[in-house]
Amino acid sequence: MNTPLDLFHRSDRVLMQEMYDRLFALFELLRPMSGGEDVPPVDFQEVEVLHLADLTTWAQQLGTETLKSAKDERVPKAIHDIRGGCLAGILVTLDLIRCGVYPWGRQFAMQVFRLVRDHLKMFRNCVPQVDPVTVERDRAEHGHSISLLAEKWKDAAYRLTSEQTLEVVYECAYEGSISERCMEFSALDRIVYNCMNNAGRFAEDGKVYFHIFPIDEGAKPPILRMVLANRISAAHAAELRKRFPDGLERLFSARESTDSSGYGLNICADFVASAFGLGNWKSAVSRRYIGLKVLDDSFVVWFHWPSVV
Repeated sequence: MNTPLDLFHRSDRVLMQEMYDRLFALFELLRPMSGGEDVPPVDFQEVEVLHLADLTTWAQQLGTETLKSAKDERVPKAIHDIRGGCLAGILVTLDLIRCGVYPWGRQFAMQVFRLVRDHLKMFRNCVPQVDPVTVERDRAEHGHSISLLAEKWKDAAYRLTSEQTLEVVYECAYEGSISERCMEFSALDRIVYNCMNNAGRFAEDGKVYFHIFPIDEGAKPPILRMVLANRISAAHAAELRKRFPDGLERLFSARESTDSSGYGLNICADFVASAFGLGNWKSAVSRRYIGLKVLDDSFVVWFHWPSVV
């Protein structure tokens, strides 16, 4: 789902590059801290010099011109994930540090670093031409362990807004590789962050359960099932059953959401289809490689993923 820059209006091309460069500057500033506990956090004033609050306005403006005439479905999907992903988590966390709600120190500095790292990878996955040099490294063979998901999601508090944090209950019954390249791992990240952001809008108790387990260990490579579930209100469950009496599969189609563009789940199905070499997202849904269900008072989304793409 790589989207060429020339499909965007010139104003949006400039805006995307500004957003990416500003985030990359933050990544470079914080990266030395990832080297170990003995590296002190940078002074927060150095972060403030980057004027990251500008990204809020830029994200709101992104796509204004392009979406007036875009015909390629990759374009709104790229804009959706550049605006979304974990960008809100980065900006809200920095704002709470700025306001003194969170202390600036290693814990929150590393939290911001991981979010920025993830968003930059997803950004490059959307539009590789924003940083061709780093994209070449993303595409080089470099194994990624599933432990990287635990690093991000085990007992995590994922900040959605200044008022809302999503508590993640993470369990994984698999050890080993999950991808061979950064570009592949960023595709998986785009799925997970879209599912997390979707859960965050509706999670009645502010929790999402994220479970991973192998369904076919004899396969080469082993096939994993990833399940995300969150409680929803009785009213929301009733609305979904009424609107989709034959099943929720239509939610994987763009613009079928009950409260948004619907691109998030559509993007998830696209990537699952690609991972298994299927023709399109409809094939992934019809063959049950990805699915949705309301079970009692919970909304459940699951997808399959090869342990090596």
